[in-house]
Amino acid sequence: MHRRKDIYGDDALEFRPERWEGGALRDVGYGYLPFNGGPRSCLGQEYALLEVGYAVARIVQMFPYIAMRDGESVEEVGSGKQALTLVLSSGDGCRVRLRPAESEL
Repeated sequence: MHRRKDIYGDDALEFRPERWEGGALRDVGYGYLPFNGGPRSCLGQEYALLEVGYAVARIVQMFPYIAMRDGESVEEVGSGKQALTLVLSSGDGCRVRLRPAESEL
């Protein structure tokens, strides 16, 4: 569903988050269903969105200094390995270095 060329364009198989900028996909409707839709939508959708928002906010509060690990190279967007299971995720993970605020040391 999320790789349909008639909705997302000829490059639908490429990872391009910027395709959502500018409102071109504002009215995609049921062409984007991360939690399904209608009467059988995921019961945990609101909780999942709340939880991820909280987790990201707490990580940024606790570790305001986030950087790439030494020796890691920057990959071009869309060229990284992906793991496709129930959801799509990074095949190699996200390797970063976190450092707490100076007052936390």
